[in-house]
Amino acid sequence: MTYLRIVAWDVLGRIAWRLLRVAALFFFSAWVWMMFWGMVSHAARVGPMSYLASMLVVLAIWLIVIPVIVVALRIYKPPEPDLFA
Repeated sequence: MTYLRIVAWDVLGRIAWRLLRVAALFFFSAWVWMMFWGMVSHAARVGPMSYLASMLVVLAIWLIVIPVIVVALRIYKPPEPDLFA
């Protein structure tokens, strides 16, 4: 087996492991969101959310809200502190 094939399998293994971790985090986040919404809905007297609906909410947060926050943090430059104030 050549060196490039060993490196290729190593890289593919790392990618597969990362995808597995991200998928597990996604499903766990959807479950946590569903449980959190269950507590809030009970207190606010609104309907509960299904697991599929919570997966859509988590996906929307991951794909829309988080990139907007990242871009805003990259654009924002805090003012320099005034040493004589």
